[in-house]
Amino acid sequence: MESTKKSIKRLRLAVPVVVIAVLIGLAISGAFDAIDSDRIKDWIIASGLWGPAVFIILLAGLQPLYVSVYLFLFAAVAIWGPWTALPICWVGIQGACLWPYLVTRYLVAGDEVLAERVPERARPYLERIRDQGLRAVIVSRFVFYTSTPVQWCYGLTPVKTKDFVLGTGLGTIPMTALTLFIGEAAIAWWNS
Repeated sequence: MESTKKSIKRLRLAVPVVVIAVLIGLAISGAFDAIDSDRIKDWIIASGLWGPAVFIILLAGLQPLYVSVYLFLFAAVAIWGPWTALPICWVGIQGACLWPYLVTRYLVAGDEVLAERVPERARPYLERIRDQGLRAVIVSRFVFYTSTPVQWCYGLTPVKTKDFVLGTGLGTIPMTALTLFIGEAAIAWWNS
């Protein structure tokens, strides 16, 4: 058991070191010089509806697996600009928030599992989340935005699916828009 823990510790240290070393090596070798962002942008725009569709699927699929939502938001604003990127990113974010909720709610039997294990003093909070689910989800989206643990854990709470979907939809709009417009300004500043 002790040797397994040591192996995991070494692996946790080795993986980032190797990844950083490979990225530095690629940067020094000039491998990144062949990446033409304008050509990639033109290709995505020329792909018609397939570009946004693939983007939405990637955002929805990868963000709950700890790929930063900001990576997608900045890429979207660089490709489409903030007004076109807003609905594309918003739809992708809804998918990224919904599937972890559904997995933990229905495949793990989330709210039932939590109800059996929660301490007595925490039960009033769960009742409040159940009774005021829409408000709880909106507020948590303002505070935590698309935090991956929050997305997975919501399926363990008694919040209704309808409240989760509506609260996520409403609660993610402000931060998504703010990030896209800040991203546009940052890109313009970088290119100047």
